[in-house]
Amino acid sequence: MAKANEKTETVKQQVMAVSKIAAKSMGNPKVAAGFSDEDATAGRIHWLGVMFGRASGLKRTITDKNGKIEEQIGLTGIFECHPEDKRRPIQRSGVCYLPPGVRQMVEAEVAALGDDKTGVIFAYRVGTIRSTNAVGYEYVSHNMVEITGEDALSGIREAVAQQDIKLLTN
Repeated sequence: MAKANEKTETVKQQVMAVSKIAAKSMGNPKVAAGFSDEDATAGRIHWLGVMFGRASGLKRTITDKNGKIEEQIGLTGIFECHPEDKRRPIQRSGVCYLPPGVRQMVEAEVAALGDDKTGVIFAYRVGTIRSTNAVGYEYVSHNMVEITGEDALSGIREAVAQQDIKLLTN
């Protein structure tokens, strides 16, 4: 609750159409790498935001980074990401790159669609935790909804809006 002398301000997020969305579109995933030992042990999560949409296909991109061939697999369909930091814009796109782990689960469901292109609906709250790997963090996600139906985004928006999400401050 705001104190009597504090000003509260409602920030209206911009909505932008972009060429692709990814977890890092919502914020800096590296913040978790700087967590203290105490925070890491306590399982502190740096929440980036919510990614949701209807995936109906896969997009494979192969890049050559200094002689190292990398394959990226994105989802095609209709997607939105809503950052925890309300100063960042909501983004909408036809291409979505989910974090590892979650991506493989959704990708498998999309591949199983075959000729049925109604799509796979998903909504994940995505964050990072400190890790001992080379980059110092790893992604974590919370599955927020299990929805079916034709009007994917409106149904997901309603379900996400009903979630009681507390913002963590760093």
